[in-house]
Amino acid sequence: DAKIIMTHRDPARVVASEASLFVTMRRAFHDHVEPNAVGRELLDDLSAWASRAAAARRSADPSQFLDLSYEDLARNPIGAVDTIYRWLGMPFLPEVRERMTQHFNANRQHKHGPHPYALADFGLREEEVREQFPPSLPLAK
Repeated sequence: DAKIIMTHRDPARVVASEASLFVTMRRAFHDHVEPNAVGRELLDDLSAWASRAAAARRSADPSQFLDLSYEDLARNPIGAVDTIYRWLGMPFLPEVRERMTQHFNANRQHKHGPHPYALADFGLREEEVREQFPPSLPLAK
């Protein structure tokens, strides 16, 4: 009876973003980090995870899943939260909405500037990412 909220984002952006995060984290603990190796590792891991998640989803009750676009979530987080509350059959109380609105307004995405990254920074090409996340994979929307 679990409820699962799936966010969907362009896989090329996910791989590049995750690779950037992992390189940054590893540099805190290692003298030498190879971005291309990190990119390859994450591409392989993320595509395997997505495939397993898609397989698990195919065997589950579709009503257990709510699909949200990452872009919609980032653009309108309160609207996304409202959708989640409605889907769960829970009231989105005005005081909760107000506190969340205050939090999101004070902590907007890119508040401290954008975080630039690209697949090429990690030795990857968009075509190879797209091969690993075909449109038939329901997680790659």
